[in-house]
Amino acid sequence: MAHEKNYTLRILHISDLHERGPRETESWRRQRVLGATWEHNLEAFTAAGPIDLVCFTGDAADWGKPGEYAAATAFFHAVLKKLSLPPERFFLVPGNHDIDRGLHLAEWQKLRETFSQMDGLTLSRWLRGSGKPPPGADTGWLEPVLARQAAYRQWLTELGREALLPERHDHGRVGYHVCPDFPALPFPIHLIGLDTAWLAGDEHDAQKLWLTDDQIMLHATDKKGNKFPGLRLVLCHHPLWDLADHAAAKNLLAEHADLLLRGHLHNAVLERSDDPDRGLVELAAGCLYEGHHADQYPNGCQLITLQLDGQRRPIKLNLGSGLGQSEAIGTTMTAVTSKATKGGCCGH
Repeated sequence: MAHEKNYTLRILHISDLHERGPRETESWRRQRVLGATWEHNLEAFTAAGPIDLVCFTGDAADWGKPGEYAAATAFFHAVLKKLSLPPERFFLVPGNHDIDRGLHLAEWQKLRETFSQMDGLTLSRWLRGSGKPPPGADTGWLEPVLARQAAYRQWLTELGREALLPERHDHGRVGYHVCPDFPALPFPIHLIGLDTAWLAGDEHDAQKLWLTDDQIMLHATDKKGNKFPGLRLVLCHHPLWDLADHAAAKNLLAEHADLLLRGHLHNAVLERSDDPDRGLVELAAGCLYEGHHADQYPNGCQLITLQLDGQRRPIKLNLGSGLGQSEAIGTTMTAVTSKATKGGCCGH
């Protein structure tokens, strides 16, 4: 009996650049991590085969200021050029450092205080624009809070990724769903970008952030609410347990996603959760550049190689992780355990 053909998808997963632009006072430290050594990393990655996608899971900027994004543009354009990829193969989501905390502080404080006393259904419907404001909430609070991402969203256009702007997608205010063309694959690849950062604003965000059911399901299902065929990749910034609606979000994503990529914690993580009806694999990338500890921090990235069968089912995930490490993690997508294998390499 003939063996079924398998397919490979290679993804560079990076996160947490924390670009400071004109506020950078230690350019030499950033250059040590993201200069020639970083370029050598990319060359090593491509020597093993072409990379198909670059996924960035938040915190391109350090304080969400317009001047910080120009330097971020130069960095990402250089990465794509080195990998011989067009902008259409670059996907990203905002992080809490892509929020300008100096904007609309009063509206944000009032909204977050109100949300702490609100049920998830009411909030979800109001955020998507299909429900009335919750009791105690003002209709004028929501748009100013979302406007704290104005510099990030303008940057998407300047970066050539205006296709990822929320207003171009079904929810309209947060998140996106894109299905790029991969002619060599017999199944579609769905990129689902979710915004966990829209309500962020201080150092006490944990358990106060909301994805909402509508943001997840309007981007993770078709117009009739059906699951997407093919491979479903979800990008977000925060770990799910940082969310006020983490239990509901995890259940929905376990049913509608194959792999979740995230950032925020500055450490590389592989997690697998299972129950009898659903399962979810989560990968955190570490950080490209840790703002405070700079070149003294074990900054990292992930090179993900997915082996897929003809029905898009993941057979195996090989993971090269960490700047300065020479070990990779290989794990079958049906197993909770992982084992070390040779293959990944990054520089410090």
